[in-house]
Parts: sequence; C-alpha cells; structure tokens
Amino acid sequence: MTSDVQAPTLTSASLNSTDLDPSAPGGAFLAGSISFSDLSGLEYIILSYQSTTSDQRVSLYFGLGDAIDGNALAGTIQSSRELDQFTANGQWTLSSLSTRDQAGNGFDLYRDDFPTDAIWFEQLDALNIDQSALSFVVNNTTQEALRPEDTSTPIINSLSLSSDRLDPSQPGGAFLTVNVDFTDQGSGLDDVFLTFESVETGQQIYFDLGRDDFIQGSLLS
Repeated sequence: MTSDVQAPTLTSASLNSTDLDPSAPGGAFLAGSISFSDLSGLEYIILSYQSTTSDQRVSLYFGLGDAIDGNALAGTIQSSRELDQFTANGQWTLSSLSTRDQAGNGFDLYRDDFPTDAIWFEQLDALNIDQSALSFVVNNTTQEALRPEDTSTPIINSLSLSSDRLDPSQPGGAFLTVNVDFTDQGSGLDDVFLTFESVETGQQIYFDLGRDDFIQGSLLS
C-alpha cells in the first residue's frame, strides 16, 4: 500500500459571484467551488474571508458531503453560506486557507503570517486559487429586505441527479448529487427534502436541501 505524506492538491478554486447584496429580496449567498486531488482522500478545505471595514469574518467549508463530481481522491466540491443584512459593507478579502486529508496531511495559511499582500497573493496563485476567489464586495442597499405576504408554496422547476449508476466500492467511493431549480413568491425557500428507497432492500437515502446548500441565485429563485 502506498503511503500518503502529501497535503491535498488544489487544482482550482473560485467564487460564483464577487458582488453581493444581502439586503435585496431573497438575500445573497457567498458560494464557490474547489477542485482537488489527494492520495488518501480529502477531509476538508476551508476558505476564510475578513471584512476590510470591520472585524467580521466569514468562512466557506468544503467537505465531501458537498461534492458535485468525482470522489474522495479527486473531484469538485461546492459550498455556500447565506449573508444577512447585517453583513459589513465593502470589500472582503481571503485571509486564511486550511486543508486536511484522511491521512492527516494538510496546511494552514494565514495572511497575517506573510510580510506583504504581494507575497500572500503569490502563494495563493501557486496553489491555483483563482483571481475571483481572492475577494468579494458586499453592497447592502437597504437595512432590511421588504418581504410581501406569501401564501404560495415553492415551485420546483426541475430536479436532476448527477448520475443514475453508482459504484460505492471503487477507490474513493461514489457520490450522488441532487440539483433542484425552484422559484418562490415572497418569503423565499427554506427547505426541500427528498427520499430515495431501494426497491430490493428498502434502504433509504435522504437529501435535506436547505439554505446552506445554495450554489446559485437567491431564496426566491
């Protein structure tokens, strides 16, 4: 068996949007994707951002439960988190990067440990961190979103699976990803719950798709 003494390799990392307005109807989500490879299997990757106008911080956690392609040895993970109307306005910059694999290898990099921004950005570039993942801007246009009366259920526009054939016994295992496209008229989506059941054994797999699973759009669509 081959030993693993190397930290996970990041092949790309980017943010889906770099201009966010949490006070807009439906709110805003900080979302990104990371592609990686690792001999023993990835455990996690964390990108942390700090506001340049306050002490606020926000992090994106990329774990295998959020994988959309590949497996634990090589794949792509998407992560998101909601920003509320109290999020500080202005620019937010990448302040730290941490990763671990299932053999315990990894690294923790902090902007404060580098003498200049230029050296910090050179290190991030060497790790294949895309320009879009270095910073984002928050522009709260109002203090609180206005929410009209909502008496309608959410509408599911489409639902798809990443694959209809899976082999969990292969090296790195297998992942099933569900993508749901929706619209809602007013208050915004809170939760979509799906259950799949084996016709042979009765075993069940659950998907609880909530506000922390958004990869695009807002609570309204």
